[in-house]
Amino acid sequence: MEPHSQLTMNKNAKIKVDALCMNCKCPTKHIILVSADFEENWSDGCNSWAYIISHQIIQCQGCETISLRMTTWNSEDVDFSEPDDVAVERVKLYPKRFKISSQKACLQKILVKLYIKLGC
Repeated sequence: MEPHSQLTMNKNAKIKVDALCMNCKCPTKHIILVSADFEENWSDGCNSWAYIISHQIIQCQGCETISLRMTTWNSEDVDFSEPDDVAVERVKLYPKRFKISSQKACLQKILVKLYIKLGC
């Protein structure tokens, strides 16, 4: 049986997601401005598989920085530590983010903004 494929534009547009902002240096709310979602699935009646790739242009709701976000989901990539053996959604951000102590960076950013507002 042939796989079934579908491309959908802006299926996820206007949805808010959490992402590490390169400019804010901490996790912030981002809004999906544009999305292109490719879905493919196959079944022969006994066996089946499916995957989804979503390319998204996202914007930080704090500093308005634009980034690219790509999510992938594959029915064969299952987290067996979850009670219901849930398929895992993988997320990549571009430009690539580097691991930082997000809690420390966020606190520093908040303190700097507070000092500026207080005129210290």
